[in-house]
Amino acid sequence: MRLARCVFVAAVWVAMAGAGSAQTDDVDDRAPVDAPRPAALLPLYGSLAVVQALDFDSTLKALSVGHHEANPLLESTARSPAALLAVKAGATASMILVSERLRKRHPKLAIALMAGINSAYAMVAVHNYSALQRRR
Repeated sequence: MRLARCVFVAAVWVAMAGAGSAQTDDVDDRAPVDAPRPAALLPLYGSLAVVQALDFDSTLKALSVGHHEANPLLESTARSPAALLAVKAGATASMILVSERLRKRHPKLAIALMAGINSAYAMVAVHNYSALQRRR
């Protein structure tokens, strides 16, 4: 799970750096580009919400049977379902906003970023549900 977290953080960092990278002196490069949204992004946004919900559900179930939150950033938040839900909703919205900014100039990178994020959160949810099954 540590590798998945590192990949996720690196992907978000690269996306944010790419979205705000320095421009050249060419006037045309500074003009805002608003490429049409790739068809793959909306389903990826929807699946992000689903895997975040699965992560939320699996985390709450795992905590209820005695497991602990492995992410030190969420350790104190995980004690309150409302706080955890707020963090998950904020993270989901933030990832979608980053992807939306990124897609204007780099649509393929935005798709790759969202696919990677979805994969990472799916792995987290699968890990949580697997831990629950082993506990029973």
